[in-house]
Amino acid sequence: MNYYAAVREAIEKHSPGESILDVGCGGTDTVMAGSFDRRYAVNQTPIPDWPCDAELIIGTWPEVELPESRFDVVTCCQVIEHLPDEAIPAFVAKLEAVAETLIVSVPFMWPKGMCKYHRQDPVDEEKFRGWFSRQPGSISVIQDGRLCRLVAVLGLA
Repeated sequence: MNYYAAVREAIEKHSPGESILDVGCGGTDTVMAGSFDRRYAVNQTPIPDWPCDAELIIGTWPEVELPESRFDVVTCCQVIEHLPDEAIPAFVAKLEAVAETLIVSVPFMWPKGMCKYHRQDPVDEEKFRGWFSRQPGSISVIQDGRLCRLVAVLGLA
């Protein structure tokens, strides 16, 4: 998928570093991009045959306890659109609290109801910016077949 290439490219631009954390990894290997001394991934459920050389932390964000208080890069790909409105502030606040650089992707302008698990569609740039206290340093809209995804890099506030 093209948007994962864009996410990996953003990670590469912000490495080398000491630590990277992928929130809602879902079995992807995004956490393996870049050059980092320590790698962590958070998922709600165990992932059989975890394919990455990264520590997999099982827990629900934002309640999960982390091994470090701050990470050079935090990624969160294709997760926020699944959250109800009332869960987004705490979810995003913890992302921003632990990340030097935050890289986020969400579906861009998918029609409401297209995915039964999405609670935020459609997401445009204004809605996306409204979730964060940080301003994106960059926002890209990536075409993946007939669908688009927004990939943003948010630095320190």
